[in-house]
Amino acid sequence: MKFLITLTSVLALGTVAANAADAVYADPAPVVTEAPVYQPGPFYIEARFGYGPALADLDVETDDADSVLIPGGTITGAEGVIESDLLYGAIFEAGYFVTDIFRVGVEAGIGRLENDFLDLDEDAPILGPGGAPTPAVLGDADLDGGATLYQGFIKGAVEVPVAHNIGFARQISVFGTAGIGLIHLDVDVEQQEDDAAAQNDGATIDDSDTVLAGKVGLGVVTQLTDHISLVSEANYIFAQDGEFTTVAADGAEVPTTIETEAVTFQTGLRIRF
Repeated sequence: MKFLITLTSVLALGTVAANAADAVYADPAPVVTEAPVYQPGPFYIEARFGYGPALADLDVETDDADSVLIPGGTITGAEGVIESDLLYGAIFEAGYFVTDIFRVGVEAGIGRLENDFLDLDEDAPILGPGGAPTPAVLGDADLDGGATLYQGFIKGAVEVPVAHNIGFARQISVFGTAGIGLIHLDVDVEQQEDDAAAQNDGATIDDSDTVLAGKVGLGVVTQLTDHISLVSEANYIFAQDGEFTTVAADGAEVPTTIETEAVTFQTGLRIRF
């Protein structure tokens, strides 16, 4: 009996050993971990540039002024538009993303309006002593020169992603922006007589003024790398009336008000860090 139990035990152990030898063990499935998405820092700097046809006119209004050409006479006030044919400039901006979609920034820039024509609503007569009519008038005129705009704004923007991984773009976002600041308008134009009856050939505006201004705009951001994005922005800029002096060819000084409105387009690069 003892021999039988022992033999049975040996056979049982042999069977277990054989089953263990025949068993197939599978390697555990690998654990897949996604690479973390890189989040750029909250600070950014931008440089944007624009060049093209001007979508900006300067509304101009002159007050009555004493005439030098006609002693005792008066140059009557007039209203019109200084038309421009070219606008170009550069903007530099620095800011901070307060949240993922809201940022604040400050920007400074310089722009140049090339003025080409003074279009008055109607000719402004030059009156003689006591208001007596004369054949002399101030009329439409070709212009030589332009206006340089120095601007500084504090601005905010809401920037929302709308697409990911399209072509070379990692992300495309759209934004709306608004700001308030100052514009220093430096005007240097000379009027060239366009009407044979007009007396404003050689009249100049060589003056400057600083005014409160605002802006609203829309733009698109195309993220190219972890840190670099392409930025395109369009803005409508409006400013308070600036006070200037037009100096007629005969030396008469004519108080002149200029209202600035412009639509600007710029494209450039943003770096986040």
